Amino acid sequence: MMGAPDFGPLVLIVWTILSIPIVLAGIATLLAGSTGADAAAKLTKGRHLLATMCGTLAGWLVLAGFLLLGLQVVAALRDIATALVSLGIVLLLASVLAATAGYWIGKAFGVMLTRYKCMSCGGVFRTNVWSPKCKMCIAEDDRSAAEWAHDNFESKIRELGIDDATPHVGEH
Repeated sequence: MMGAPDFGPLVLIVWTILSIPIVLAGIATLLAGSTGADAAAKLTKGRHLLATMCGTLAGWLVLAGFLLLGLQVVAALRDIATALVSLGIVLLLASVLAATAGYWIGKAFGVMLTRYKCMSCGGVFRTNVWSPKCKMCIAEDDRSAAEWAHDNFESKIRELGIDDATPHVGEH
């Protein structure tokens, strides 16, 4: 079994130059996780941070895993030109896959975090925008408010002494 060739100080120069794309891929993955969390729903700040961090962590794991596997392949290459081109391709693919994974995992966690507890009935409901109450409680509150307004209006009409407040057809 033959060992990998030693490229000497050239490896240090190449790693220094190629570390910039790795850092940029990490930043792109962070932004992709945040964008994915925003794409799911309008979350509160804490829930958005959680979805973003889950997407970012997943993207960084994909980035690290793909780079480690890709570097194993690059290390097995004998020609330095082929190794450099292959390293560039591995970095590009790792960046794209990491950002894609960060986006979709952030979006998936954003969707999972759209569950809220109703402050009125205590039930759990899903909504894309935070609301203190579920749709059923909001509808009940609206019905109660309309009923109160109708009863209040009728009592004011009676106080004024008007028996029939509805105009008849044909009257002016």
